[in-house]
Amino acid sequence: MLEFDCPACDHTRAAHGNIGVRYCAATVSRGLERECACARDTTDQITYYRR
Repeated sequence: MLEFDCPACDHTRAAHGNIGVRYCAATVSRGLERECACARDTTDQITYYRR
């Protein structure tokens, strides 16, 4: 059994950072349809930095 199943994005509680918790709570409470803001694996993605 998972510690927490998010009704907004279906991640566990451990996958949520502080921003993810607030974002998903607002998504559910306001009935919004939007994508997840939880951190994700970026090993196969390019990261760009501003100089």
